[in-house]
Amino acid sequence: MEIKKPDNVNEPDLEYGNYSYADYLEWQMEEVVELIKGRIFKKAATAPKRIHQKVSGEFFLRIGNFLKGEKCQVYSTPFDVRFPKTSKENHQIHDMV
Repeated sequence: MEIKKPDNVNEPDLEYGNYSYADYLEWQMEEVVELIKGRIFKKAATAPKRIHQKVSGEFFLRIGNFLKGEKCQVYSTPFDVRFPKTSKENHQIHDMV
């Protein structure tokens, strides 16, 4: 049985398993999702605990200060991390967290 890619990507079909980062950029979803091998995985959208915010904030400051003046940069979340395999083109990327 062949599964067809839906025409409307406002609410993607979770059964279809070959989405790309380009598809993700078109979606009008409120849920936080990841793409793993082209399949959609919903993430829990609960707010981090206070201790997590404290530790991640301190970590961000220290790494940011360490990298000051360097080519590398540090980013805090939310931030899409793409994992290109053969091409950096959005339609060729099927893994994103």
